Amino acid sequence: MQRGYSYFMIVLRSYLRHYRPLLVVCIPVWLCLLCGKSAWAATYYISPMGNDQQNGAARESAWATFVHAWTVIQPGDTLIVLDGVYNQGIEPQVSGTADAPITVRADRDGQVIIDGQDQRIPVYLYRDYYIIEGIVARNGNHTVYFISGSNNILRRVSGYNANLDVNSDVFAIYDSHNNLIEDCLAAGTGRKMVMIYWGSHNTVRRCFADWRQWDGRQWCDDWPWGDNLQIYNSDDNIIENSIGYGSVAVWSLAIQANKPDLSASGNQILGSIAIDAGMNHDGTVKSWPTTRPGPTDCTQLRSFDWPGQRAGVALYGNGRIADNTLRDLFVYGSAGLGLTAMLDGSTYSNNQVDHVTLFRNGLDNRTHWGGIGAELRPEEMGSWASFTNNWVEGFDESGEGARLTNRYVNGQLTNQPLWPWPMEDRAQAELGLSPTNLVTGLLEQWQSSTIAVQDFLRDGRLLPAFRSICEP
Repeated sequence: MQRGYSYFMIVLRSYLRHYRPLLVVCIPVWLCLLCGKSAWAATYYISPMGNDQQNGAARESAWATFVHAWTVIQPGDTLIVLDGVYNQGIEPQVSGTADAPITVRADRDGQVIIDGQDQRIPVYLYRDYYIIEGIVARNGNHTVYFISGSNNILRRVSGYNANLDVNSDVFAIYDSHNNLIEDCLAAGTGRKMVMIYWGSHNTVRRCFADWRQWDGRQWCDDWPWGDNLQIYNSDDNIIENSIGYGSVAVWSLAIQANKPDLSASGNQILGSIAIDAGMNHDGTVKSWPTTRPGPTDCTQLRSFDWPGQRAGVALYGNGRIADNTLRDLFVYGSAGLGLTAMLDGSTYSNNQVDHVTLFRNGLDNRTHWGGIGAELRPEEMGSWASFTNNWVEGFDESGEGARLTNRYVNGQLTNQPLWPWPMEDRAQAELGLSPTNLVTGLLEQWQSSTIAVQDFLRDGRLLPAFRSICEP
């Protein structure tokens, strides 16, 4: 019955499109309103074993290509992507609407792989009002997910291996607005894992980013380079309950405006975690060669002598950087500083840090900006209009620390539990690690340490970590 109904709807829709001018004249408006938009929505299927000559209305008559699907799909429709590897890109050619978004959904969560084969962008979304759910995308010739449309939602998606040599990202929200990436994994190669660039009112929620490598043979900026999650030259965006993990050469979580006429204002990083910036996953300091990967004409090399690199969390740039909020952050095990504000030449004001825990950072920190064990540079304190209620190991043990038990949703701390990590099953299957176990173990270390710190302070003794700041 369902199959017959779906086929009837396909034929009817084709008929209506062909005779639409006549119908507009002949059918009363009240009849269209009575039908309602949901009556025309259809569900289609695509499969690696499909055939574009079929009607796409059922699993056994699935299409084979996304290119064909876009010639049929209209606002309100749903495309079910059946299990398998697709050596073709998702590049929609029609937009949904606010009342009738288009849904592209994996039939089984995490069992659909869109492989760019280093020849194309696997998910290139320059249309509006899409909902994309449950897919894995990998091996982009540039970015893996390129989102330049607006009002799109991506849920339970993962992305791996952007281009090693160009200015690439795994997830890029580029010059677009009101997008949501919720519950994602981003790992492997690329200059950055998740970036919001020239966008506003976008949200990245509960994403786990694990930068691994970028060679930069065709992009002549400083090398090595690597960031996990970044808001860049963009206003009024949110990163909430996200995790940046491992070996980045620059920052794990950052807000940046890189030119005097550009802005990064009104942004929020909330309830998020940075772990092991500039460190290998085995806890050793990551080292890079003194020459760039070749063959290349690029010669720029990063000097780790200047501060603010291999850092957990950063505000950086010489543009307008104002009204940003860093709240409920936990930063652990960075080779450089836990928190840095490199704002020389910028116009900055009212940037707030609240409930931030910096724990065991500065593992390879340079002597002239704090030395081993430094969590932040005291001279940067003036960069913040408000620096209250923090827990900063080695600097201030008076606050309660980051609140990481519950979820943030749209910038508000809720009573919904955050743990276990929402993408725990996918992370274990695709990355071979458990975000829940990783973070829980570090938080247990911190809590044990804070008890010991409080015992020291009650005895009137001064920890060695305080001496460079507190003693003359």
